[in-house]
Amino acid sequence: EDHAAKFTIFGGRFARGGARRTLLSAMFGGVSAFASGLKPAGAHTGSHFPLMMADGGDRAAPNKSGKKKVLMLLSDTGGGHKASAKAIEAALDEFYPGKFMCEITDIWTDYGSWPFSTAVESYQFMAKNPWSWRCFYYFGESPITQCAAQKIANMRCYANFRAYIESFSPDIVVSVHPLCQTLPIKILEDIGGGKRKVPFVTVITDLGSASATWFHRGVDVCCVPGDAVEKLALKNGLKAAQVKKHGLPVRQGFWNAGARKSESKRVKQALKLEDLPTVLVVGGGD
Repeated sequence: EDHAAKFTIFGGRFARGGARRTLLSAMFGGVSAFASGLKPAGAHTGSHFPLMMADGGDRAAPNKSGKKKVLMLLSDTGGGHKASAKAIEAALDEFYPGKFMCEITDIWTDYGSWPFSTAVESYQFMAKNPWSWRCFYYFGESPITQCAAQKIANMRCYANFRAYIESFSPDIVVSVHPLCQTLPIKILEDIGGGKRKVPFVTVITDLGSASATWFHRGVDVCCVPGDAVEKLALKNGLKAAQVKKHGLPVRQGFWNAGARKSESKRVKQALKLEDLPTVLVVGGGD
């Protein structure tokens, strides 16, 4: 085993020396190799993020800055989506310094039209009123209501979304939110004349369960945190080759926590937990 310094980034080990490549290599290995004109190992086997699109189409040309442009889309409904995006950005800066330019965008708030631009306020209301959350959740699970809502979103938000995406001209798009798949993918297809030329990755930030709106069959890669969501991805029509199980993105401060054993020992002594089995219980949402 390679004993180079390892960082826990996405629930698996990511080593500078190449021990075990995880989500970053799956998502961006092909993009990095593209800058030098090389195909990454496994580009045609599904083991890494492909240099070429799943349908065989070519990647777009590099931009003039030389940096690959990563567009991460979310709606700031709860802290986990933005935290995941920032974790990915920080990891790219750490392992590929100067190679990527990331932009994290709350596309519904910044570029959506009413009522979609009020997503954050609506979420905060639903978080305090569980009955409304339940109604909204089951509304989104029905294929009929999904289709209706999507048609309205297309009419209200398509033009602004497209203008923004075209102006940024990303080399890869990463969604970290269940409502940032369908419309952006349609726009990328339309920009490409009916054939999407920009890779699209979904990083699911829900651990134990996930709404059906997370799963779009047109993505190149769908990164899931564990077995439960992997099963849901396959149940919702994604192919096994599209689904990559890597754990949740983890903040930079936790990457090398394992190396701080002396500090960990001191904390355990202070809390009188040296000889006790310890479980940390956390919860999401606001």
